[in-house]
Amino acid sequence: MRQCRCSSRSNHFLTHQSPGGAGFSLYQQVGGASPLGYEHSLVLCRVKVFKQKIKHLLFEHKVAVDQLRTENQAALKLAAEKHRMDDLQLRRDKASLKERMHQQQLEHEELVKTVKKVR
Repeated sequence: MRQCRCSSRSNHFLTHQSPGGAGFSLYQQVGGASPLGYEHSLVLCRVKVFKQKIKHLLFEHKVAVDQLRTENQAALKLAAEKHRMDDLQLRRDKASLKERMHQQQLEHEELVKTVKKVR
């Protein structure tokens, strides 16, 4: 016997049995005697269950996407901070090398002046 939860107004389960069985009486309580017939009501019940499953899957997908987005934003922030620190260090190194080169150039000019005086 398979069961189908079909009514959002009730917590009863519909059972897929013949109209003479106990499931049919539950069907009449939950959905009432419909001109569409018992079989059509079961199809509608299955469609409703399918829609609920799809809604649940979409919710799970949204949660997963939000979690990935949060993780990636945190990783991006860390990478941006590391890049900023590396860039700052490179600028400091460049300024230091420029100053060192200037000092060496001055020392070289002094050396050239000293050599010219000696000759």
